[in-house]
Amino acid sequence: SSFSPSSRPASAPWASPLRQRLPPAAMAEQAAPDGTMLAGVEANLTAAKESRKRAELDAQLLANRIALLKQEEEKAWKKIEETRKRATEVMELRKQSQDKFQAKEDYYKAKWESIRSAQAQNAENRDKSKAARDQTKTGLLEQKHANARNTKEQSQTLLYQKKEREAQERQANME
Repeated sequence: SSFSPSSRPASAPWASPLRQRLPPAAMAEQAAPDGTMLAGVEANLTAAKESRKRAELDAQLLANRIALLKQEEEKAWKKIEETRKRATEVMELRKQSQDKFQAKEDYYKAKWESIRSAQAQNAENRDKSKAARDQTKTGLLEQKHANARNTKEQSQTLLYQKKEREAQERQANME
């Protein structure tokens, strides 16, 4: 028959928790004359052994569970560290990519500015050359006109002188 602590009579002398801790020899001395104490003690010992075994098993199960949880925690920390490491790598790659893009952007911006500057310088040089050509052309045209005027004036002067001479010769011939 199974023995449970709640089925013990509270008034029995062996029911006291202090008496359960007594060595077996001391308990035997306190046994009831009819031998009922001995059967109760054996039942208590059996129950205590079973309880101790259950407690040891529970303790071992708890220790195993704690060890498993520690292993899982270690795995979780490793994953966290790997994730942090990967995040750092991704951030570094992203920064390198952004730096590379910015360098390329700066290069093309500088190249564009250089081209614009060269175009502006070329346009200025073209304008200066055109102005110089126009000025030379105008100077040549003015000189040509001046030469034409001089030639015309000389021609008119010569013609006037010729007419004067002819008039003087006619006058001299008439006299």
